[in-house]
Amino acid sequence: MAGEVPSNVTEDLTGLCWRDDMWLAAFGLHHGNVLDYFAMSPFYDRACNNERSALQGKPRTQPALGEGVEYLLADSQPPHLFILRKMYRHAAAPGGPAISTLAFYYILDGSIYQAPSLQAALQARMQRCMYNIKAAFRDMQQDLAPLARSGEQHEMSALERELAAGRDVPRALTAADREQQQRVEANIRHVLRQVGTQAMCCMAPNGYMRMNRL
Repeated sequence: MAGEVPSNVTEDLTGLCWRDDMWLAAFGLHHGNVLDYFAMSPFYDRACNNERSALQGKPRTQPALGEGVEYLLADSQPPHLFILRKMYRHAAAPGGPAISTLAFYYILDGSIYQAPSLQAALQARMQRCMYNIKAAFRDMQQDLAPLARSGEQHEMSALERELAAGRDVPRALTAADREQQQRVEANIRHVLRQVGTQAMCCMAPNGYMRMNRL
């Protein structure tokens, strides 16, 4: 079917770099021979239309017609940078031949690389951002740790001073403590009414009983 690209036409070689110093010293790089230089690298598909044209004695810059893989010089800044586009030319359709871009390659000062895909570039950028964020939080935690320890030491020092002075350190009452306190007060009042005393017993806020004479 027109428009479909075979799944095995492009191999991921983004981790590979290739160059030929002897060839570069002999011929250099320019628009006329950059595809010939690229054809010696492992990035080149020897079943492409450019190679079919070369076998017919034509320059690789004029790929043979027909369905298949083609390479095109997309942009350049000679002699340092050349960008090649790998594409797939589909069979002729009613709307004319369709072309799908498969990959990009760049030659930087004689070294050939496969350009990463947009997805791979974004994923690498996100991983780098996550690493920087985690490093920032780790540094911030290390900077705040002495302040947290200083606050804990200050609270312990205040408690130790209270204990050394012989003062009772107030304790926050829980709901169960308040309920028990109310039951104790009610029982004491009941007993005092029975014995006829005029004293009233109540609980002080600090949890101790206080006797008031009426």
